[in-house]
Amino acid sequence: MKGLTSRILKQEFKHLAHLPCLWTRLFFAGVGNMSKNKRKGDERLNKKEIEQVISGLLMEIIEQHPPFQWVLTIEAFDHPYKVGKISYDYSGEVKPMTREEFEEIVSNLGEKEWYSSKLEELLSSIHINRWTATYISNYGRHWVNYMDLLLEKFNEWKYNNFQFYDEDGNEINEGLEIELDEILDDFIENSSHEIYAKKISKKWFDGTKRKISTF
Repeated sequence: MKGLTSRILKQEFKHLAHLPCLWTRLFFAGVGNMSKNKRKGDERLNKKEIEQVISGLLMEIIEQHPPFQWVLTIEAFDHPYKVGKISYDYSGEVKPMTREEFEEIVSNLGEKEWYSSKLEELLSSIHINRWTATYISNYGRHWVNYMDLLLEKFNEWKYNNFQFYDEDGNEINEGLEIELDEILDDFIENSSHEIYAKKISKKWFDGTKRKISTF
């Protein structure tokens, strides 16, 4: 969640883009019925293995979620605190992405300097038909994109496979989560976008004219 909100803030407020992290990465997860098979991180992490997991998660996202294009809309509403004053929401909306829109995104990758890589830009530019509420003024909804989904799925995998805290809430291995997040960041920054762009194109735009569902 912290990685997700950090990226959202950096996209909304470009002057924050140069910061490596907006807050500590330490996280306390509920320990409930903790699996005894979780790794405590006392063995050396296999970076290649984890990168393969990340790539697999990304392929699943592409396979399961049709791409949508974000478009700006301006919605007027009564200001909640100032009587008689009109405010505006710029959250926009999404619509099924066309082949031409997708090809334009791919051809223009690298032009936006606040992204760490073409892969991050690609994943941040493709949305799904789902939004989450925000606490950003005049942007009440954040439309979920592929980058958000990757962070969400990676965190889910991370907490299912690694034990960061014991049953008393004590940290077992300081820095383990940071090391895992750094592997994800390194993957995003240094992996080529091309294989994933081809996967999206093949799945959703190649062959017969495929109509993307608006579910």
